[in-house]
Amino acid sequence: MKNIQIPFESLIPLLLQDFWSRDEACMVFTGYVWKGAGGRLTDIETGEVIPEFRDGGHSRSAEHVLINDRYLEIQQVWDGADHSLDSGIYRQNGHWNKYYILDWASTKAPVIEIPWLDWAYEKGFLNEKDHQRMLDIKGKKVVAVDTGKEAGEDELTNRNRLIAILKNMLLDPKVGKHGVFQNQEAIADYIENNFNEKYPGKKLTANGVKEILATGNKALKDTE
Repeated sequence: MKNIQIPFESLIPLLLQDFWSRDEACMVFTGYVWKGAGGRLTDIETGEVIPEFRDGGHSRSAEHVLINDRYLEIQQVWDGADHSLDSGIYRQNGHWNKYYILDWASTKAPVIEIPWLDWAYEKGFLNEKDHQRMLDIKGKKVVAVDTGKEAGEDELTNRNRLIAILKNMLLDPKVGKHGVFQNQEAIADYIENNFNEKYPGKKLTANGVKEILATGNKALKDTE
């Protein structure tokens, strides 16, 4: 009987790991994972094994060259960034918390896309509780720096989504029954409790909302 490949099935072993290496991260964002002791390069979406692919681009086939070039492009983006070395996020053997890596990658569109992210949350291979635990560690250690760069498409989408949610909250009579929110933290907690499960991985955790609101507060202050 023919073995039917489930989309993204080859990604499951990596998703079950808590920490990923730099090379694993760069390869998975290229769209592939290594499988088996012999190191078979496998397409994440189709499960197809790429024959005779060897790390370093020794093969001369056009497909292999394209894969290697794409991998090196993502590797350069990773190496060109500062990365956390905090306990709980980094391990001394050169591995980072997978949620830290995914959080980092989500800010690198269009160079890095993660088409399987929603699937991984829906199937339970990723969960918001562990993601939030990583963000809590990061939030205690990392101070946001204004780089002066324009927001990427994903960040703008997150902001627009939050604006729509806040608009719906203002129009919803049930929200008004709770009284006036005392502070920004109360707004963030309400949004996480009521919308984060519906839109997983969309920066609607309390910390994610506060980060977006902080950006908005700064923009408002700068115009005064």
